[in-house]
Amino acid sequence: MNLPRLPVFTAEWVRVLGVNVRYFRLGKGPPIVLLHGLGESSIIWAYNIEPLAKSYTVYALDLPGHGHSDKPKWPYSLNKSVDFLSSFLSILNLERPHLIGNSLGGMIALETAFKQPNQLGKLVLVDSAGLGKELASFLKIMTLPLVGELMTMPTKAGLRFLLKQVVANPHSIPNDLIESLVQERNRKGNKRSMLRILRSGVNIRGIHTRLIDVSRLEYLNVPTYILWGREDKIFPSSHGQNAAMRLPRGRLTVFEDCGHWPQIEKHREFNRLVVEFLK
Repeated sequence: MNLPRLPVFTAEWVRVLGVNVRYFRLGKGPPIVLLHGLGESSIIWAYNIEPLAKSYTVYALDLPGHGHSDKPKWPYSLNKSVDFLSSFLSILNLERPHLIGNSLGGMIALETAFKQPNQLGKLVLVDSAGLGKELASFLKIMTLPLVGELMTMPTKAGLRFLLKQVVANPHSIPNDLIESLVQERNRKGNKRSMLRILRSGVNIRGIHTRLIDVSRLEYLNVPTYILWGREDKIFPSSHGQNAAMRLPRGRLTVFEDCGHWPQIEKHREFNRLVVEFLK
């Protein structure tokens, strides 16, 4: 995999539920909203924004508690995240947007689709949370007091460990992306808010059962595309396979030699497949 250097985008800001939110907007056409995972930011879509913007208006935001957005002291529940996303879409007047969510962002997108199916276009879930109970052990350990604080120290060594968990080929991730991820994690308040969000939905036994209800997928009337990395160590690919079988309007692609971030590791194929699905 040969990744290009990180593109540079111009940030925009909007105030949602009293929170200042950073986002990037590029392109013209029907809207796509990109939602990142826990402890990340809009930077994980760096290799997807421009290709998708050739046919769509792409919005990539830093969720509250992440990146450059504010770190509010509200309860980081799933319902609160859905309220936030709904308000974001409303404030920017986005009509029937397509939602693409990775990991935590996938769970937020899916819950929004359950609650507001008639207000969305299509749904793309990328190695999404919320589709099964299994979870990487290091994330469960991070919910322990003090241990989590030590494990989330934003160092390059710590990020290298994380990369081994989230991608199949960590040495293929370019240094400029790694440096940008380190800078994002070093931003004031990011570590604290990441642990608050993690601990709101996970404990040492795993994901809270209230967040897992795959039986509802049988009633989801939103065209849905599930993409997964075969070597994902965060959530096993069986989550995606089981979910796809329940969806009445779903499809599935599993990428070989790929981890938790197929939008990065398999970005060219990922972008092509997503555009084909959305069209």
